[in-house]
Amino acid sequence: MLGIKLILLLIGMQLSPTAEPRPEFNFENFIKTDHNIYFQKFEVTNIQYKIFLNEISEEERSKHKPDSSLFPSGFELYFRHPSFNKFPVVAISQESAKAYCNWLNSKISLNSNGKKVRFRLPKKEEWKRAARAGDTTKVFSAELFNDNCNTVLSAKYRSFSDRQELLISADSSITWSSYSEFTSETMSYKPNPKGIFDMGGNVSEWLDEDGVSFGGNWSSVAYYLRIDAPEELKREKLANSKIGFRIIMEELE
Repeated sequence: MLGIKLILLLIGMQLSPTAEPRPEFNFENFIKTDHNIYFQKFEVTNIQYKIFLNEISEEERSKHKPDSSLFPSGFELYFRHPSFNKFPVVAISQESAKAYCNWLNSKISLNSNGKKVRFRLPKKEEWKRAARAGDTTKVFSAELFNDNCNTVLSAKYRSFSDRQELLISADSSITWSSYSEFTSETMSYKPNPKGIFDMGGNVSEWLDEDGVSFGGNWSSVAYYLRIDAPEELKREKLANSKIGFRIIMEELE
């Protein structure tokens, strides 16, 4: 029987301090993009990754925990503080992203239809198809800007202007401006037509291919947010504050 932590991880609940966990398990976090491929609709979050770290050995935890030395100045609490629970995990290696998938596979082998499944990182062409959402002419995954925008346009992936600041400490001594140049909370922006969020911007996403990440990130100019853009962080397998990841669920039968 699935534990409460795993249920919360997969249904992606937006919990208040008094919220009660839903008792049933479901796969609502995953959007079908191909005949047997389902993309998680948001990038793996800090709270999801914390659950993974809490359930592995101390030795493995030391190996796979985010490298906080890579966080921008002022964001030292980015992974630890609960105010950032729904922000994408960053500063982990491609190896750690794959370890997360392996851990999830050890927990779940069947989907809600009783079919065998496995979780993994997307392949390059799978990622592109999901980003285009059925439109092969599409340049950008979501309506961040016009498809014919200036390719040198600064396209920082910032929070909405009406979200003036995010409290990240109990005494209000640390605030996060809506124009800070770092990640945004997952699902802050409009999804693409398939209902998948942040395929362009927020964080670049580790793919299955060795050292490959796609999608642009919070510091990218518009050119690197294009679906067919070359890799901005070329063959970088190590942890980086601009790279997170998204998982897919593959039906095996």
